Amino acid sequence: MSTVAEAIGYEYVNLNEVDPTMKPVPKDYYTLKILKAEMKNTTYKTGDKAGQPLAFVKFSLAITDHPEFAGRRIFPKPLFDGNSSYKKLRRLMDATGIPQEAGQPLDAWLAALSEQQPTFKGPVIQVADRRDPSVMDNDVDFWGVAPAIG
Repeated sequence: MSTVAEAIGYEYVNLNEVDPTMKPVPKDYYTLKILKAEMKNTTYKTGDKAGQPLAFVKFSLAITDHPEFAGRRIFPKPLFDGNSSYKKLRRLMDATGIPQEAGQPLDAWLAALSEQQPTFKGPVIQVADRRDPSVMDNDVDFWGVAPAIG
């Protein structure tokens, strides 16, 4: 990482493209472009695992090919280490057509997604913000992703 902006994930942000109303896009099946996919690490904050490492995958996506919402950014909830997330990532791999090569670390595959910026179709849903349940936000249901072509 060469700048603070890159280190915290702001390198893909163009404030001119941000909807200041903060209203989520309607629930629908959109064509999405992967802008950035990356592995992140943190630690458990509380409970029996407090202080232990915790890995997750974070995405920055953009809606494409939509008359009203093209260019809108979607920041899905992180995919945390676990079997359910692995299945969702496999579905995404199949939908994008960019395979994880044998022996390739997951973070290298995520970097390839960021570099190639493939598109896929996926259901964008509305969910309550975890910090303020009265505020709705968008998420992607990775169980329903499909190739963008066809």
